[in-house]
Amino acid sequence: MASPSGQGRGKDPLSPRAARAKLAEALGKLDITDEEATPLVLDDADEGMPEKWLLAGKVLHRNLLHIQTITNALRPAWGNPRGLDFKSVGENTFVAEFANKRDRDRVWQGAPWHVSKHAVILSEFDECMRPSELRFDRLQMWARVVNLPFNLRNEKWCAAIAKQIDEHATDVNFDHVNGYLRARVTVEVSKPLRHWIVIESARRKSVDPYDIQYENIPHFCFSCGRLGHSDLYCPTPGTRDANGDLPFGKGLRASDERKKRKLQ
Repeated sequence: MASPSGQGRGKDPLSPRAARAKLAEALGKLDITDEEATPLVLDDADEGMPEKWLLAGKVLHRNLLHIQTITNALRPAWGNPRGLDFKSVGENTFVAEFANKRDRDRVWQGAPWHVSKHAVILSEFDECMRPSELRFDRLQMWARVVNLPFNLRNEKWCAAIAKQIDEHATDVNFDHVNGYLRARVTVEVSKPLRHWIVIESARRKSVDPYDIQYENIPHFCFSCGRLGHSDLYCPTPGTRDANGDLPFGKGLRASDERKKRKLQ
């Protein structure tokens, strides 16, 4: 760890002239003064402090939510882990501190989470980060591909099909009881949800689309297919078809077999 006054880092402090030149190069400016370029050296490494287990999150909601509203929704959803603490760090943005790595990892891997069905986007977090460095642009979900031909339901073809949704898809398997491919994928929040993948099959001698469905998916816009708003507030509304339907709909939501079993 760094020692007081910045020593022990293997580099001598920059002279004002060198610091100014380096800052000017980084910012693309030539009129930086010595005062502007002289850094305040802080030993904020917190040597000897216990490690913290943190996640940052943002609720995609057009209204401002109080941190207590977010806490009341997520604490029970996350299993009321002991020591969990929420702090507001911006508009609908929070940092959650966990008592241990196990609870933090379980929540990270359990996404998607909701607050009143509005998506909660999680991001890895360290206290030395700046707010501008936080990224809430990706959401992990379970995706299904339905109605696949029987010859494409093996491990080889399922892996190839899942990569069409997400090149880094994980936990790929085929549920032979319920009849769909299932994989853990990451979607980009700024992009419309994907309706289907298209497969050109040499054996079928055809090009066919296969629907994608998302498990436990938060609210999304039926007009543009993006998370974070409804079609009533869509900035880029889509065109309705001859039946009056918008481009996206409930067909993207996967059914919950667990609820079906309870009703039987």
